[in-house]
Order: sequence, then structure tokens, then C-alpha cells
Amino acid sequence: MLALKLEKSSREPGRNQIISEFKALVSSLPGEMGAMQTELSKCKDDASELHSLRAEVHSVSDILARK
Repeated sequence: MLALKLEKSSREPGRNQIISEFKALVSSLPGEMGAMQTELSKCKDDASELHSLRAEVHSVSDILARK
């Protein structure tokens, strides 16, 4: 019974196209994940640099206030 249902569903129009599109989507995931990780790493680096610059500005402001 299951074999007949599987055979019937594989004959439905568009089924093979949907399956091939899904496979293409799945195969593109590792590349997309890599790109997202690279972008996240850049954002983390930028945030770290921003915090450092804020600390430096605060330090210079304190020095100026003392003078």
C-alpha cells in the first residue's frame, strides 16, 4: 500500500521539480551559513572596536576635565 502511494505521489506533476528545488536549497545552506558567520564575525569585531573607542573617548574626556 505504501509503495503504491509513493509511486503515485512521485507521478504528480511538479513533484520532481519541488524535490530538485529542495535539494538545491539544502545544498546551498553550507555556503549561506559560512557567509552569515563571516558577516557576524565582522559585526563582532566592529562592536569590539566601538567599545574600545568609547572607552578611549571617556578616558580622554576625564583627562581634559582634570586639566
